[in-house]
Amino acid sequence: MKLTVVHISQILNVPASTIIEAMKDLGFKADENQLLTEREVKKLRPLLFRYYQRSRTFGSEEISDLKGFDIQDAIKQPVPVEESLEQLILDHVIMIDTCSMMHEGCYALIEEIHPILKKYNKKVVIPYKVIEELKKHYDSGNDHHKADLAEKGLKMCQKLKREDCITIRGNENDNFADNVFFVHFADLRFRYNMLLITQDYKLSHDILQLNHMKTGGGNPVRVFRITARGALVEITE
Repeated sequence: MKLTVVHISQILNVPASTIIEAMKDLGFKADENQLLTEREVKKLRPLLFRYYQRSRTFGSEEISDLKGFDIQDAIKQPVPVEESLEQLILDHVIMIDTCSMMHEGCYALIEEIHPILKKYNKKVVIPYKVIEELKKHYDSGNDHHKADLAEKGLKMCQKLKREDCITIRGNENDNFADNVFFVHFADLRFRYNMLLITQDYKLSHDILQLNHMKTGGGNPVRVFRITARGALVEITE
């Protein structure tokens, strides 16, 4: 099938101007009636799927431009359309890192997963060290922006705690948070399907290396990061 910007716009109910703007950000030139090459469609596909997913949640008027949308997030491997957030929560033990708790999209994500956690009596896992790091950033007077983000992270943790939707794992004797995640994932993957939410690519890489260990077995671990709109994007390597 030969596709034009207008054709894709009609199929996905995404404004043609949005598709053209996305193509510009990806380094392509386009107008509404131009036939797209196979390479262009392949590059655009993850972005368009993400727009389609978010439009079902926010309404098409909310995605009429690219403001606040991270193209680099979109062109990474997204959560497959058929795999819902609800299914991810049901199938995995989810742990969240400090940098994701302080990310601008985290509030939207927590608002979305909170009712699912309550519905199925599930909990997210936050290491004690993450809470400690959030408090440290909040108490620091050197960076007001980080302090504000840390405060929001702490309030989200408090909300989840009030609703019995959070488990704090570890104590003040734990080492750095990254080490805590690695140890927990290395241990718990033998009993559970483990999923980490982090913005830290180094930590992502270290956790995913567990999937390449040739001894011991264990369930595959998965890593996701949060976009500016609060969506989850899977990191595979």
